[in-house]
Amino acid sequence: MKKQIMLACLLFITIVGTSLAQMDHSSHMNMKKHSDMDMIEKYNVDAKFQEQLKNVVDANQKLGVAFLNDNKAQIKSNITEFSSQLSKVDMSLLEGDAHHAWMSYSKELNSETKQIIESNDIANQRVHLAKLNEALYKSLKAFGTGGAEVYYNHCPMANGDGANWLTTSKGIQNPYMGQAMPTCGSNKEILN
Repeated sequence: MKKQIMLACLLFITIVGTSLAQMDHSSHMNMKKHSDMDMIEKYNVDAKFQEQLKNVVDANQKLGVAFLNDNKAQIKSNITEFSSQLSKVDMSLLEGDAHHAWMSYSKELNSETKQIIESNDIANQRVHLAKLNEALYKSLKAFGTGGAEVYYNHCPMANGDGANWLTTSKGIQNPYMGQAMPTCGSNKEILN
């Protein structure tokens, strides 16, 4: 009987210990995800640069609406406008580390823009839209919004494992779920 109690206790300790180790590991993973965004260096930049970045955000807003409406022709038109606004951002307004940071963010933004332009599959475009929004989010965290209020929203169902998007509208208008679930999601952060 003592052996059975001891065996049961050891089994219980093993199960609880394993569960705690897994919980502890997952909390570190969540902390890492949050700390990556917290580690974005913030730069004081020229107001002209912020205004140009705001124009990119406005173009992104229009792109998001096209995805919300599942409008492939409008997506093509609006991603072209996004690309145009992105090309107008004058990185000569930045110096040193800020200049290097923008080079990195703009490279990612341009890469995802190109992927959306070259694709005709809206599901594939939405995968790249999520990456584009993350790069734009990092840019806004680093350089500011120029006083504009930008909402950073999350859809847990988008692209299989969730995705975020930026919008200048307060209400949820999900570009990933389109007309199937246009209000799915929640606000994670307000940037200004």
